[in-house]
Amino acid sequence: MINSTMTSASDSGDLTEELANATGLNITGTTVSGFGVSTITDNPSLSPTLSPTTPAPTVEEPDEVSEELEFTSISISSLSETFLSIDVTANFNGTVYVRAVINSSTSGVAATMSFGESSDVSSEISTTIWVEDLSADTAYKLFVYGVDKDGEGVSTDHYHASVQYITTFSEPPSLSYARFASTGKYIRIYFTGSTDAAEYYGLASGSFKCTKLFEFQDSDSSTCSWTSAKMCDITISSTATIATGDTIELFSSRLKGECDEYCASQSWVDGGVVTIQAPSNVQNPTISVVYSDSVSSCDDIELDSTASSGGAGRTLSFAWDVISPSNSGFQSYIRSINDSEVTISNSGLSPGTTYTFVLNATNFLGGSSSKTFEVYVSSASLPSVAIDKGSSLTMTRDDELSLYATATYSGCENVTDSSQITYSWILQDSQGDELDMESTSSNPRKLKLDAYSLSAGVDYYAKVKASLPSGTYNTKRISVQVLDGTLEAVLAGGTKRTVQLSQGLTLDASYSLDSNSINGYAQNATYAWSCDSCSLTDYFIQGASIQNFSASILETGTITFYVVVTDRDRSSNATQ
Repeated sequence: MINSTMTSASDSGDLTEELANATGLNITGTTVSGFGVSTITDNPSLSPTLSPTTPAPTVEEPDEVSEELEFTSISISSLSETFLSIDVTANFNGTVYVRAVINSSTSGVAATMSFGESSDVSSEISTTIWVEDLSADTAYKLFVYGVDKDGEGVSTDHYHASVQYITTFSEPPSLSYARFASTGKYIRIYFTGSTDAAEYYGLASGSFKCTKLFEFQDSDSSTCSWTSAKMCDITISSTATIATGDTIELFSSRLKGECDEYCASQSWVDGGVVTIQAPSNVQNPTISVVYSDSVSSCDDIELDSTASSGGAGRTLSFAWDVISPSNSGFQSYIRSINDSEVTISNSGLSPGTTYTFVLNATNFLGGSSSKTFEVYVSSASLPSVAIDKGSSLTMTRDDELSLYATATYSGCENVTDSSQITYSWILQDSQGDELDMESTSSNPRKLKLDAYSLSAGVDYYAKVKASLPSGTYNTKRISVQVLDGTLEAVLAGGTKRTVQLSQGLTLDASYSLDSNSINGYAQNATYAWSCDSCSLTDYFIQGASIQNFSASILETGTITFYVVVTDRDRSSNATQ
């Protein structure tokens, strides 16, 4: 939008020279101490991007002026990448031409306008002036002035001027690149500049079907949303097969460059194709293997890695190996296995031997991890141990942990009475370090921990030890994965409020809910605030849960506010 300003110039000679250079006229006989600025308005039916770059200088008419040319309106009727149309209306008394010239600081006079001519009778003149051959992304200075009928200079009797600054349209942005997020759950598309977020098609806010804007593998089952004017996220489904190296196509004539109020004259963004890149920081899998440290020679070795995570939303690929003992036939057999669960028959095991296994896990983004562990095959009789929840358990922080163990004599002995077997539990972190936590159950077979005892987003191992009266024992692990709970953004006062301007305004999201928290409220969250076309953006204290606005910075009207509450990988939003 064009803004009109009034400033005074400290050096009249400089202004005179500037106007002369810009217009190509010989300006003499006038004391220039400022310009009388006329009102310039934009045409609401069009969409120029106009913005002042410096204050507009003004010229004051000399005292000896007996007849006055007064511009009653100057409006930009159209603006594109290459031309400008100016409608000029003026009241005057005398014979005068109206001329407009624009120039930039680097290119000098860009164009000289055609001009209209009046009669000797006081009347109103209206004319349209066209400027052509403008350059994109260039700031131009616009001069509109009256000249005498010979067009040789500015007449002191008919002088009045207006100076404004114009910035022509920038080239529309284009596709830059696309990249998977480190989690693999979404793809972020980047543009070379700010877009209008497909506002014309109603896609600027919220999520939408990606097929309205893009085409790619799995686009039918994916949703898109704008994170900024330059970035659009693709959220892919859990069954998606799209991968790095695949392409994303942007449809033509769906996006324009970012604009403030009027966008009709903006050029459409051309379609384009980008290749999806791998994340800059690939997330590696976290391997979790459940196994017994020891087994009897009569028992099989059971290995379970189903609780492993970090597959970037898809199934992990597994590769097993054994590095000792060095037995080529046994190694070939283990290396042929690619399942998450492995059972090794006791018939192929040697009593009194420690087997060292290695598991490699890889996700579809190329992230990989490995884990080495040992299982001892005892020649002595060991109990067989089982946990009621199996090999893995998923819970949230507000859940109680309850596990129950059962042990029996192995198949090497014909003993059915297991009442003499004793039990003890330990809790370990993902690195295998023991944690100082005790079961709240009086039953030694049971491990019980109250809700909120474990941390969200952390993996644990619960390990039970079952001992025989002879002193021999065996162990069993279970993987416990504590997931994040529910995060819910809440704005005090509901979705609609009416406030008195004189009382100021408070936005309060401090009552947002988080099931990870003992008191139920989001205590470790950050808050991102925004509003629709409002003047309060610079007053937001980003990160804070409460925003206060004094009456002095508020205006009457309806404003929609947004808050996004974020805690690690969780986010929730609310509108008021």
